[in-house]
Amino acid sequence: MTTGTSIRSAAVLGAGTMGAQIAAHLANAGVPVLVNKRLERPFNLDAEKLPAGREKIGEHEVVAPLISFNYFDPPIPAEILVRNRQLIYVRTSYFRGRVAAYSGVWRASSRWWEKGWSVQEWHVEIEEGGVYSLLKRGGEWFVAGEFD
Repeated sequence: MTTGTSIRSAAVLGAGTMGAQIAAHLANAGVPVLVNKRLERPFNLDAEKLPAGREKIGEHEVVAPLISFNYFDPPIPAEILVRNRQLIYVRTSYFRGRVAAYSGVWRASSRWWEKGWSVQEWHVEIEEGGVYSLLKRGGEWFVAGEFD
């Protein structure tokens, strides 16, 4: 016997022809949708439409972890040491430290068919520090925000 699975929320990457259609269908079905257009600017979530983030496994309620992200507006200029295509060290006027781990690169441009990739993004963990989003625009580096 197959049991149904309910979709509590969805995230759609990209708001082009296909992404916009997928998001519209989900929203029409009553599913809260987060659409990430891969733009450099922050987006807003409607907190009223977000799921509670609680699941039940048998009789036990499980609370899902929540990660929030704080955008820096404007982004903080940064100096990044890169060696052998690896991110090594981050220095800003507010913090500095060796990169413990990172993921990326994600290339972003909301209108990629009109121009080349304009922004590159990484998520970095700083030793004895926080986890941040780095942006490289042209030849300049910025810290876009911090994960809590």
